[in-house]
Amino acid sequence: MKLSDVFEVNGKDLCWKKTGKAAGCIWQAPNNRAKYVQVQHQGKKYYAHRVVWEMLNGPIPQEMTIDHLDGDGLNNSPENLRLVTMAENMKNLPLFIRNTSKVMGVCWNKKRQQYHARIHSKGKSVHLGFHDTILDAVAERKRAEREYGYHKNHGRS
Repeated sequence: MKLSDVFEVNGKDLCWKKTGKAAGCIWQAPNNRAKYVQVQHQGKKYYAHRVVWEMLNGPIPQEMTIDHLDGDGLNNSPENLRLVTMAENMKNLPLFIRNTSKVMGVCWNKKRQQYHARIHSKGKSVHLGFHDTILDAVAERKRAEREYGYHKNHGRS
């Protein structure tokens, strides 16, 4: 039995075909605020966004993943989903729970008594400098996000 025989897409939800009720439960990723809907069929677990994508667009290539454009992992409406590489997906992450500066890629360097800005590109950390104010560090980080093609929602809380 195919997943499309069991589920249907209704707005932003994946629903059971028989009842029309939203399917699945909410799963939260460790160390960040991301939440996703997970469904189970015949003993196997699936992310709802992947099921929605495959029902409407066919199989997801092995090197690709599905990204939620608005950053809301519970919004599985087709127009909120895009097929991307893992590198592209990493440019649309929420702010990590343990982040104390409240800005992705900016932290306080106790030894230097300055804010340190950095960004990741091609699997490597890129140093963006030390700054006396958080505003300068944030401005440098935001400039780099545009330069390196980060999504506008990257680092949202």
